[in-house]
Amino acid sequence: MQIPYEFGLPTFPEMDVIGDLINSSQPFSQFYQSERKRITQSIHWVKDHTLPQGIDFRVTRFPTGEHFIKLRRVPAAVQDACKVAHELEHLVLDLEGFPGIAATPQFENLASATTSMVADPVVNSRLIKFGFDLRKDYENEILENKIQLGRFQGPPADRIARMLWA
Repeated sequence: MQIPYEFGLPTFPEMDVIGDLINSSQPFSQFYQSERKRITQSIHWVKDHTLPQGIDFRVTRFPTGEHFIKLRRVPAAVQDACKVAHELEHLVLDLEGFPGIAATPQFENLASATTSMVADPVVNSRLIKFGFDLRKDYENEILENKIQLGRFQGPPADRIARMLWA
């Protein structure tokens, strides 16, 4: 069941998005039973086809306390269980007071990349404890990064992109 979203992106009930993951992935089911209850804020599950190329999942937080987990595909595919758990664990880190960077939509990609450099190793170390195999995801990320970097003939022209390039 799709729920309309005021910014033009469709939102869905949580179980419509991740029900198959709970039923089909033992690591995800164990993770969800342990960690979901720690996230006290509401989560809006958003189908977002506008995510940057190579990024199929992203958590976005607003100062109002609303949290959005954006996915390119709804419902989430079983092979994406680790990535969905990864986004949820970012919200757990938030509740624990882990630092992050907030940004306007114009700089969301930069803020996300910067926060990920610090938070992702912590998130991933926690996911391993639930039995997720991160090797395949890691190898896929390296491949995607090589593809994205291969498009550049030289450093980007704009200042923000150059910061990411370095």
